[in-house]
Amino acid sequence: VIPGTGIEYIGSSRQHNFGEDEEKGYTVLYTDGTYEFVKNRVNMRYRVMDMPAERAGLHLMDELREMEADGRYKVKVRVHAPAAAMKSVDKAALLEAGAAKVELVADDEQLPEAVSSSLFEKFDSRRIRETYEDFCREKQIEDVSMGLEYLSRIENRSCGN
Repeated sequence: VIPGTGIEYIGSSRQHNFGEDEEKGYTVLYTDGTYEFVKNRVNMRYRVMDMPAERAGLHLMDELREMEADGRYKVKVRVHAPAAAMKSVDKAALLEAGAAKVELVADDEQLPEAVSSSLFEKFDSRRIRETYEDFCREKQIEDVSMGLEYLSRIENRSCGN
C-alpha cells in the first residue's frame, strides 16, 4: 500500500505464460468491482527477435514496420543461419524496416522452434496446467506438485479473450 493513498500493488493482473506480457500498463480497479486496463504509452520497450534466416523476409519486415509505427519499440533482430547462408540476409532492408540493430549469428545447428503463444490465445484450466508442466520441464523443475495444486483451484473457465 502506498501510504496516504488507496493504491495497493497486487502483482500483475495480466500474467501470461507464467510471466508478464509485453502490454505494460495499469489495471484500474473501481469500487463497484469493474476494472479497466490503461496501456502505458510512455516507456520505450526493448525487444530482441531471434529468427532463422528463412523467416527474415517480408513478414518480419512488416512486423518491424508495425512496431516502428507504434513508436515505443527498439528492436534488435538476431538472424541465425549457417555460415554459407549469411549472404542471403538483407541487413539493410531489416534496418530500413525499423530494426534498431541487426546481428547475424552463424550457427550450423538447427534452432529449436520457440513455443509461440499469443495474447489472444485462450487458456482453460487444462491448457494452463499443460503450459505450466512444459515450463517446469524446460527449467528442469522436478517438483511441480505445489504449482499444480494452486492451478487445480482454477475452475473450468477460459483465461484470455
